[in-house]
Amino acid sequence: MEKKFIQSLGRAIDILEYLALNPKARLQDISSSLNLNKSTLHSLISTLEQLGYVERGDTPIYSLGVKVFQLGKVYERDFEIKKLINPILKELTEFSSETTYLTLQIGSSYIYVDKSESKNNLKLDPELGIEESVYSKSAIGKIYKSFSNNEFLEFALDLEEIEIGMNCIAFPILKNNKLLGVIGIGGPSSRLNLEKMMKCKEKYYEISSRVFK
Repeated sequence: MEKKFIQSLGRAIDILEYLALNPKARLQDISSSLNLNKSTLHSLISTLEQLGYVERGDTPIYSLGVKVFQLGKVYERDFEIKKLINPILKELTEFSSETTYLTLQIGSSYIYVDKSESKNNLKLDPELGIEESVYSKSAIGKIYKSFSNNEFLEFALDLEEIEIGMNCIAFPILKNNKLLGVIGIGGPSSRLNLEKMMKCKEKYYEISSRVFK
């Protein structure tokens, strides 16, 4: 199926990319460089300004807004955490033979950002980029919810609560007593039973004690 291109969104991205290379630009400069008429440009840039992605000086001179900086810091954080946690995911998958995954919280949701897949044909295989509520009944959701309520669970279980036939165990990723994200291990309940999940728990704590000294 052909992917739909939203022209106005594309133009807004063009504006942000132009301002990234030209930190202080006049409306005329942007209009000429991007071949946009001033009416269209003014509507787009006003919307970006209201949302915090563009800032306007008194002149007026336009530059990137604080929202862009915030997104950059989120990306930087996510990249560093993925780099740190990916070897842990692989080691847990090797130990459990099940899919392991890393999630990070964004507001009231969490997002799957990395995973190490099981080699089994029947497996849990979450799609990266999928967003779930931190208040869901999943094992991962239970961890996030506990920390938001200052309860601080050391692990949480999902015993076929989200999907019949699938179990999951989740662990908080803590560094200097700060929650960085949550790791989950999921698979068919026929393989990933309670006994095996408890063994995975012990393995995770053994790994984390090495990584987060």
